[in-house]
Amino acid sequence: MKIEPADVPDLQGRMREMWRQGYLCDVTLQSCDGQSYPCHRIFLSAFSDSLKSLLGQAFREGQQIQQGEAIEIAATGDAVGAFLCLLYGEAADITVDVAMELLRLAEAYDLKELVAQVESELRASLDVSIALQLLQQIHALGHTDLRHACETEIARNFESCVTMIGFTKLSAPQVARILVRNDLWVTREEIVLQGLFIWIKAGTDRKTHFGTLLQNIDFRSLWTENLKRLVVFAQSMGQDGFELQSSADEALKLLQRNYDHRPYRRCLEDWSPELGSFSRWYSWGIWVAGDWSPGPHRAMQTKSFCSHQGHFYIAGGDLTRWKPSASHGHCLVAKDVGTVERVAISPQGEVYLIMRRNAFPSFRYELWVYDSHETLEQDQPTTVVETDAGSLLVACVFFSCGTFWRALVFHIFHCSSDL
Repeated sequence: MKIEPADVPDLQGRMREMWRQGYLCDVTLQSCDGQSYPCHRIFLSAFSDSLKSLLGQAFREGQQIQQGEAIEIAATGDAVGAFLCLLYGEAADITVDVAMELLRLAEAYDLKELVAQVESELRASLDVSIALQLLQQIHALGHTDLRHACETEIARNFESCVTMIGFTKLSAPQVARILVRNDLWVTREEIVLQGLFIWIKAGTDRKTHFGTLLQNIDFRSLWTENLKRLVVFAQSMGQDGFELQSSADEALKLLQRNYDHRPYRRCLEDWSPELGSFSRWYSWGIWVAGDWSPGPHRAMQTKSFCSHQGHFYIAGGDLTRWKPSASHGHCLVAKDVGTVERVAISPQGEVYLIMRRNAFPSFRYELWVYDSHETLEQDQPTTVVETDAGSLLVACVFFSCGTFWRALVFHIFHCSSDL
């Protein structure tokens, strides 16, 4: 005859009730700040072999238990209390610091489920302030996933991060791991350099890391005028400014050769350092190389525009092509052949223009079609059809980059049946 054992309902709950009452507790855990927590030796031993060994006869702690002495735990009272609450199945409301202690205890005693639980809660409550706080402590642990989550959070909020005291407490390798990321979100590269200077100035022994950390700055994404100021500023630093001056000089030389640079940061790929896209906090001249003002802006009267293969095509009477970093556009179709009212370019490079001919009030509109945007300046239109101003419709889908709006232009063509 075989009798199956009966299920004991809510055994953990019953143990928790006896723990709260202090009933049959036979071991005491003492925190590093002197707080004592009576608990059940056999219950804790069941959670892992590490706890079983700690509370058994093999170690000195086993002899202490037999002599009625408390077992010292290298953690604060809040952490030890939370540790026991969770083992006994009771929720614990803790701070980030206590959570890190709890994580260390769970690791030390090989409590994998508790490790996963604490990590999950930390990631769920993660913001840039908590991420900075965690990174200061996490170097002693092997939590690569949690470290990556913290670094990602800092990268997403780098501009606010550099204003916090926690940023200055990071180690040099931690700062390097953040600055080297191409997903670091900033309104311009100067802010990354600003953050590096803030970190350097926070410690007297950090100048030795300056040259190495500068390698993570994309100098060719800095505004030309700021590069010039950096050269002067670096000279005032003496020997400490050698790497800074060298990097700024090299970037200036490449820019003077019209070097076509693609920014390293993803957020700056479609933006130009010459366009002055500083956030409001930096618009008041807070920068490492002295006061400055954003570059000059040129106002243009534009009837329509589109983008194609890294250039803007602007219809404003004539048709001009602009690089995002250029201060002047290149004229492709002059006003003397007609007024360019609308422009659109197909994905294959075909150019469609609505041209206004004659003077008011006898306006006449024509649709001009060019086979290729590359030879538009030399070629004649392959098709000229009389039409009306509404024949070419341009629909714009906007997306944000930094504090500025950009336009990704999709074109819907309503052309004559003659085409």
